[in-house]
Amino acid sequence: MPYHAFPVLNQQFLVPETYEFIRELGQGAYGVVCAADNKKTNTKVAIKKVCKLFERPILTKRALRELRLLQHFNGHKNITGLYDMDIVNFENFNELYLYQELMEADLHQIIRSGQSLSDAHYQSNLLVNADCDLKICDFGLARGYVDMPGADSGFMTEYVATRWYRAPEIMLSFQSYTKASE
Repeated sequence: MPYHAFPVLNQQFLVPETYEFIRELGQGAYGVVCAADNKKTNTKVAIKKVCKLFERPILTKRALRELRLLQHFNGHKNITGLYDMDIVNFENFNELYLYQELMEADLHQIIRSGQSLSDAHYQSNLLVNADCDLKICDFGLARGYVDMPGADSGFMTEYVATRWYRAPEIMLSFQSYTKASE
């Protein structure tokens, strides 16, 4: 399959030629996102490039967790769908491309428009379309949780969430917290 390159927020995207760049959407701690048109299927998609995938083990874990959660929730009406993924450079396997459902806006854009809404959630990860369908995206820092006696859900850390959106018990460094904090 032939590939082509284009710049997105100081990152070089290398994607199949069937995808035509539309616009930059944003940048986070672990990746860059753009909107593209899939000329083969005539659909618009969001392409997320996860960078520095194997630079540190925790980055690899977070990418794997996000993929597993996207697969688990695929088809849920309020979670952005994962259409495809791609590893372009196998020699320097350090980048992953996720092809996801494109929404028309995020909650941050709606709040800034002057509509009377609260900004109690991380707005750039809450997406809406023209029909006001709300969908959640970006599970890069999400963790699975098993709610069974004796099940080990792994060590939970206090520093991964964006500071302004952390629960008080996490900010105060409680030794253990539950899924209710999330």
